[in-house]
Amino acid sequence: MTFLAESAKALGVTKSVLCFFKREPQRADELDFQPFVDAMLTVCRDHRRDPSGVASLRTIVEVFDLIRPPVRAATEQQVLSGLESISCYMQWIRDTFPDARSRPEKN
Repeated sequence: MTFLAESAKALGVTKSVLCFFKREPQRADELDFQPFVDAMLTVCRDHRRDPSGVASLRTIVEVFDLIRPPVRAATEQQVLSGLESISCYMQWIRDTFPDARSRPEKN
């Protein structure tokens, strides 16, 4: 399991949840996922959901930003932290937003 593949899944699910609640942020760059963090916090606040998983989303976005073009140096520990955050985040999003679960996209 690679960080990029797993983060793409997590960010795709996040986008689906944000769309479900009509909160997908405008982004000038499709690879800029930082606005997802604030948007997810808003959804949690507006719909009285547990926001604890947003910390994992923040870590995912930070590590993604380190390895996306232009490539910067991400340490092995940062990538491992990102993978752990993805696992925690995916469990949190399933538990917190069962009504907004996305259907897996077809390849």
